[in-house]
Amino acid sequence: MNKNKFKITIIGSGPNGINAYYKLKLNFPNWKILCLEKGLSLNNLRHYPDVLWHSDIKNLVLPSKVNTYLKESHQPSSSELVKYYSYFIKEHNILINEFNDVFSLKKIKNGFHIKVNNNGKEIEYESDYVILSTGFYTNKNLLQNIEINKNCTYQLKTDYSGKRLALVGGGNSAADFIIHNLKDNKIFWIIKKQTWDSIYFNIDYKFKEIVEEYKHNLVLYNNTKIQKFQSKTIILTDNTKIENIDFTTILIGYKPYSDLLKKWGVKFVNNCIVKNENNETNIKNLFCLGSVASNWNTLENRLNQTFVNNGNEDQINHIIQSIFKKESDLIFNFNRPSFNDLFPKKNLIEKIISKIKKYVSKK
Repeated sequence: MNKNKFKITIIGSGPNGINAYYKLKLNFPNWKILCLEKGLSLNNLRHYPDVLWHSDIKNLVLPSKVNTYLKESHQPSSSELVKYYSYFIKEHNILINEFNDVFSLKKIKNGFHIKVNNNGKEIEYESDYVILSTGFYTNKNLLQNIEINKNCTYQLKTDYSGKRLALVGGGNSAADFIIHNLKDNKIFWIIKKQTWDSIYFNIDYKFKEIVEEYKHNLVLYNNTKIQKFQSKTIILTDNTKIENIDFTTILIGYKPYSDLLKKWGVKFVNNCIVKNENNETNIKNLFCLGSVASNWNTLENRLNQTFVNNGNEDQINHIIQSIFKKESDLIFNFNRPSFNDLFPKKNLIEKIISKIKKYVSKK
């Protein structure tokens, strides 16, 4: 028996990935299930700045005995969540092969052939089903048709001091940048819309508090974009010049699209994975879960991001039911007509009525 043969393999061990493992084990207790992670468990979360999260803890918890003692309104930090989800992993004995960076996924007759890079060593796995739960925080949106310079970054940093900073973007990450950097720096904020965009009350309240106290450090340029960079000068589309900028931070969102997933054969539309109602991609038995499964909002022409949302119960439940259906189809040939399909049994009432009619007619 191939020791590297698994029934289900989850690629990614973030909150959605580890919750998927937990739920799958509940439904398929005797199956071999595995999480593959390119770094340490919770890799993306560990590399995220240690900021307060925009959601309350009640929207981030997974099934755990410690939940009874949590304050629902608590706004956790990134480091607190790493500790919490690490506890969840140990509590439920979730099997994660760390430092297994998947670089090849191929469909074979009875499932998938997976290759990973484990610190320079190639390891191979086979799996009947695969669930992509890779997140999308490494797939940042980039400025198009603009050459950035060495002073530009797409990374959120929260520890600048005494600098003249340019900020591009109007979402939650941009607000985090303002909250942590406005006190000790001059920030020139460039937003293509009229104002910034946030869906969270917590961050909105904190943001307004910081801006009100340190508004002398903030200069806002809205309804405009960057035309080009010239050394330490930024030229906007209305030809406004912002000079003597030490660093420019570009935070214009994320996308589910990945060159690697496309190489594996996954189809995308508007940078979003094409999937059915059960989160199954165009490749049979390959599912997607969490932020990598975010949808495109055609009415508003933007991405509807999927967040942790308690492990996205609806998504994983649909995947589980789909797997049950597929396993049932492997056992029975429902396409073959049965005798009862060809000659349906009459309803009992219909039989009784028929007998009564026959009896009455004889009278």
